[in-house]
Amino acid sequence: MPTKDKGAIKKFGGGRIYIMPVSDAGADAGLWIDLGYLQDTVLSDVTETEEIQDETGNTIASNEGNRLVKLSGTLMQSDKVTLDYMVTTVRGAYYRIYQYTGIVNGYYQEVVYGICQFKPQLELASGTKRIPFEASILKNEAALAETGMQAAITADGLTPTSYCTGTTVPAAGYYIIVETIVS
Repeated sequence: MPTKDKGAIKKFGGGRIYIMPVSDAGADAGLWIDLGYLQDTVLSDVTETEEIQDETGNTIASNEGNRLVKLSGTLMQSDKVTLDYMVTTVRGAYYRIYQYTGIVNGYYQEVVYGICQFKPQLELASGTKRIPFEASILKNEAALAETGMQAAITADGLTPTSYCTGTTVPAAGYYIIVETIVS
């Protein structure tokens, strides 16, 4: 049960996101890729509900409907390689996403999204030139064990000790949030 905790208040995220090509079933199919600096991200996990009324108009039940999980945000870099990647390379491809979300209450917080597809898009406004992205997080039929992430991420200078290595996105779990104590 959540409790009131000032240490759990977070103003800034971790600013890091990595992707790895996977098969449509979630099997590793490539190496981890650093997408560069992040301006912001939003995880949206929404399940529709259908309210059931009796003949008097009173709501007597609420049934769950479709679940929609998305990760969206803004990449800060707008070099040609990143632009081409987010418009062309992501088309029809599946990815696993690792997101370092920062330190929360003395713990490194990380999220692994099992099977994802990016919406190919490019929208560059004059001025700041930031790239928006949106990824649909797909339901994984089987559990997805995470391995091999630590070497790629350590090379980029992040310090969490777990890097979600050895964690598993449960079957039908979409993603997993992991917290590891700051050493």
